Amino acid sequence: EDSSTGEPMGMGKRPVMVEDQAYVAKIIRPCRVAIFLNIWTSIFSAAFFAYVQPAGKNDVEIILYFTRLFSDLLGRPLARCPRPWFC
Repeated sequence: EDSSTGEPMGMGKRPVMVEDQAYVAKIIRPCRVAIFLNIWTSIFSAAFFAYVQPAGKNDVEIILYFTRLFSDLLGRPLARCPRPWFC
């Protein structure tokens, strides 16, 4: 905050206008919604792994847990890759 005017300061020591904040909030809203839905569905689905009954000798809840864990682990670096030409 600038002590002389009481307004918040930006990175370039320029006052941050309310219009700038609204514009940025509007632009990043789809990303915020996508991250919320991604985290919520991950946590929500993990809660049901304990209720899965195995049909055979394999422990299905452990397979599901580690599949989700490694998918998340591999998906994070893949998000930094450039988009393909057809997207």
